[in-house]
Amino acid sequence: MYRQLEYIQTKDLGFTKEAIINIQGAGFWGNKTKTFKGEIRAISGIVSVAGANTSPADKQGGYFGITFRKDGENKTVTGKGAVVDDQYLQTMKISLLAGRPFEKNFNDSLSVILNEEAVRELGLADPVGKTIITPDNLVQPNGIPVFYKVIGVVKNLHFSSLRDKISPLFLLNDRLFGQANNQLVIKIESQNPKALISQVESIWQRYLPNQPFHFSFLDADWQALYQSEQVSERIFGVFSLLAIFIACMGLLGLAIYIIQQRTKEIGIRKVLGASVFGITALLSKDFIKLVFIAILLAVPAAWYAMHQWLNNFVYRIDIEWWVFAAASLIAIFIAIATVSFQSVKAALMNPVKSLKSE
Repeated sequence: MYRQLEYIQTKDLGFTKEAIINIQGAGFWGNKTKTFKGEIRAISGIVSVAGANTSPADKQGGYFGITFRKDGENKTVTGKGAVVDDQYLQTMKISLLAGRPFEKNFNDSLSVILNEEAVRELGLADPVGKTIITPDNLVQPNGIPVFYKVIGVVKNLHFSSLRDKISPLFLLNDRLFGQANNQLVIKIESQNPKALISQVESIWQRYLPNQPFHFSFLDADWQALYQSEQVSERIFGVFSLLAIFIACMGLLGLAIYIIQQRTKEIGIRKVLGASVFGITALLSKDFIKLVFIAILLAVPAAWYAMHQWLNNFVYRIDIEWWVFAAASLIAIFIAIATVSFQSVKAALMNPVKSLKSE
């Protein structure tokens, strides 16, 4: 579980989530959005500002369903749509595989940027410059088709949890929708983000004093998608330590009991020349056999349980053999450490006392 959560946090998502602040409710600005962006951009420590109707890790599911088909064909592809402005790709550091981003010097109101999955499902060869059509009621009523020109292709972005398969993504330009953005994405470069947020909030309050100011850090939003897994990891960690402690107590009690039963045998073996190491090994091997049996029973069950848990993720690590080998070695070491003290103590005992014991 630890390795899967580490994989989630370190995997290349196709965009940057570090030092990104999301401001929700920017749609309340309406036609003042452009002015608001300009004032924020002027704050020292803010690298860039972009707008969108949603963002990765948005729990409210701001990506909307949209359908496109290739010009001249009837086969349609349904995917996720998002409305972004001219600075969004640069601010989020989303790499283009082909074409160009939205730019203010172009009339991009009917331009669209696709991800690799959308290109694949539409069956577009050399997609840049091609026309795709949507019948969805975005700008035209009554299902009148709208023709979009493909200007760029981005790599497959993980715009939702790694539990979900990457679906076709269609990025539309906000100029077609009056340049109103529901969220602002701010890239910062500062050692004091609280001061930057305070300055942004003061600008917000100056324009919208009655509207609450909500913000979040994108990396924290992304981590929150896996909160249940993180809680499960901590719970299993605590109970694993508790189980190991209880098992060790039981093993120690069993070792003391068996050694007491074999006290005279130990004394006789010492009289006959057995070494401390030999007696310790003799007493410990029976416990190690039990641990090996436990490992043989536990490994298949653990593999099955972890395999089922990992099936919740489309993008996941592989369960490697060394994980079980390492766990087995640790279990053997704990067992040896638990019984060795009593075994060595018994082996060092004066054989005269051992032979006199009842």
